[in-house]
Amino acid sequence: MIVAVALLFAADVDRLDVGPLRVEISRPAKEIGLDDPLRLDVTVQHPTNVTVEPPKLAIGTMLDSALVIGMRVDGPDPINGPFGPIQVQNWSVTLEPTKVGSLKLGKLQARYQEKGKPIAPAEIPLPSFEVRPGKINLPPDAKLKLPPLPDIPQPAPQSDAAWWLKTIGGGLFTVCLIALAMTVLKPASPAGEARAAVLSAKGTPRQAISQICDAVRAYLQKAHSVSAAHLTTPELLADQESLAALPPATRSALAELLPLADMLRFPQPEPTDADLERCRSFALRAVESAKV
Repeated sequence: MIVAVALLFAADVDRLDVGPLRVEISRPAKEIGLDDPLRLDVTVQHPTNVTVEPPKLAIGTMLDSALVIGMRVDGPDPINGPFGPIQVQNWSVTLEPTKVGSLKLGKLQARYQEKGKPIAPAEIPLPSFEVRPGKINLPPDAKLKLPPLPDIPQPAPQSDAAWWLKTIGGGLFTVCLIALAMTVLKPASPAGEARAAVLSAKGTPRQAISQICDAVRAYLQKAHSVSAAHLTTPELLADQESLAALPPATRSALAELLPLADMLRFPQPEPTDADLERCRSFALRAVESAKV
């Protein structure tokens, strides 16, 4: 028998209880673009005497009018919660809308089993979306496009001196435009991208902490080839071979940031602004100390 309580809606996070499972669903805005990928991050927290079987979502299947193009499961990982040890799993579902209009995803089908009890179904309601034509969410790495140069009319006949002065001035103007374009379009370094992402993380403290953690993991992947995006926190911190190339200060900052961020991203207790700034400080220290 499934026991569920009413869904609580925050800005872009849905929280609910399903039996002994505490579930948090992070999602984009209610309105998305047809050309935008749709990613849902589901965090499931449960007691240590409960085992959870994740949803079996095959790539290429459909949820309403959205195509499943990615499904990743991380965990379960042991976490020391405010009331004792717990287990945490993270599921990431990536979808591709196929038509404009209402998108009603229905429910994720999972199962759980409490020790000494039979297996029970866990139906996790997913949010609905309104799909609009085109793109709504511009990716963070989108390149700036400069407007085309205006047509320059042919000058009227004039003296050689005036013609040379205007030609030289036009050439210098063109060189400045090219230099500006090269500066704007020059790709940022992995450390610069990560630092900017950490500093710009916003939303509720829980959402911003999640963005900071993702930025640091992406930086480790790009700059040091550490498979941080595919490892849980315990796996990453135990991978001494991958972390050996990082400075000691970076490893120390990661050891403080990742477990703390994991604990704060789960339903209870709600992180504070002080928790957010503490995570931001650890993340900046990890990125800055690893610069080459």
